[in-house]
Amino acid sequence: MYSRDVDGRTLTLGVSGKLWNNAQVMYDRETNSLWSHLTGAAIRGPLKGARLTMLAATPRVTWAAWRKRHPETLALSLHGRENLPFELYADYHADPARVGMYPVRRPDRRARPKDRVLGVAVGRDSKAYLHSFLRKRRLVSDTVGGTPVLVWFDPASGATAVYERPARASSFRLDGETIIGADDRKWRAGTGTSLGPGPDLRPLPHTSGYWFGWAAFYPRTGLEEEGTPKSR
Repeated sequence: MYSRDVDGRTLTLGVSGKLWNNAQVMYDRETNSLWSHLTGAAIRGPLKGARLTMLAATPRVTWAAWRKRHPETLALSLHGRENLPFELYADYHADPARVGMYPVRRPDRRARPKDRVLGVAVGRDSKAYLHSFLRKRRLVSDTVGGTPVLVWFDPASGATAVYERPARASSFRLDGETIIGADDRKWRAGTGTSLGPGPDLRPLPHTSGYWFGWAAFYPRTGLEEEGTPKSR
């Protein structure tokens, strides 16, 4: 999810039908510049070099889990209902041999191409966490680009969140859907909302996707797998 405001102008974005590194490319109707949906950067056109501001969000969560946490949510739908009787890309997601529409140049073999990862980019540094690793750990304290981070993963729904880790707390644990710091401060895991005195956790932008896609855009990314960081 990105903000559409760039240099004092609010853009109207659409799908261009083009691909870059096997990933969708957006365009804005105001200047016809092309934008990477994964990085938010303008890659061609009058606004080339500009970048959309990524907003922290929960990239993937079941509707039932979301409604439980946010019962007043309004849903955007077509004519009040969804008409698709099946998942359009189910066959693609299920086939590990189908990797994008075009061959991947210089594939990063630290993980399988279609392994799911959570990616975090801070400044010029980036790191990916395999979902298989997060499924076991659920809560990970780490540092990316000099920023202390806290990565949360819910195995049941696939929901994710990344927060800036409070400097005063040295360790954290998870009790159900509650994050508990060493000083006994508590936060709601999916939102970072404080459950006691003190501020909420500050969410950080991140994305979930396939390893081959993340590695193509962030070729110097670190990778966390089974507790062993791997550098390229």
